[in-house]
Amino acid sequence: MNQTATNEVLLRNSVLLPNALSMIENEARTLSASKDPIRRLYISAAKVIHVRLTKELADVRKELRQLREVMDELQRHQSS
Repeated sequence: MNQTATNEVLLRNSVLLPNALSMIENEARTLSASKDPIRRLYISAAKVIHVRLTKELADVRKELRQLREVMDELQRHQSS
């Protein structure tokens, strides 16, 4: 994957992951009020997904920060 495609994926994930986290949180709240006998299973699955998405979002944000630092450094070198 080239750098442009990688950047596009990072940007897409930085927008989509917070929305996905919100959806999971809302669904977990809805399930908590449910009388469905397997709701505990659904809630457990939602928690696992939430943890994974949170970690992935943290990784994406870290990578974007690093990319921004590299771009800033390149701009400093070009302007000097």
